[in-house]
Amino acid sequence: NVMYKDAKDAIKTASFEVEVKDELPTVDKLTADENYDSTTNKTYAYEYMNLKAVDQYGVEYTTTEINAYDALTQIRYTLEDATTPTGGTAATINSVTGQITLNDSTSFTLKAISASGKVVTTFVTHQ
Repeated sequence: NVMYKDAKDAIKTASFEVEVKDELPTVDKLTADENYDSTTNKTYAYEYMNLKAVDQYGVEYTTTEINAYDALTQIRYTLEDATTPTGGTAATINSVTGQITLNDSTSFTLKAISASGKVVTTFVTHQ
């Protein structure tokens, strides 16, 4: 039951049915850009990837929401195939937050993997 005041300030009561499901949201769809080519430094993998996760209820998670709702999205990151000049230091990534330390790498491949098995990849070229 819900109690409310109508336009004439009279208290009213309304009843309605609610369906409750005993299941946590999980990533149903994961999308990202295939390539990122720029001179602009980014901090997080989801920024380079233009990452978007959608759960089975249709709720979208983008940018900082992906990390803020990590208990639900459970997206993990890898950084592979870093191209680094001789003597340079390769880029690294925090697999949980997606925070990237670029170091001297000029290109690399980012992967985002959800706990539900969805995987997307973005090839990054950084000049």
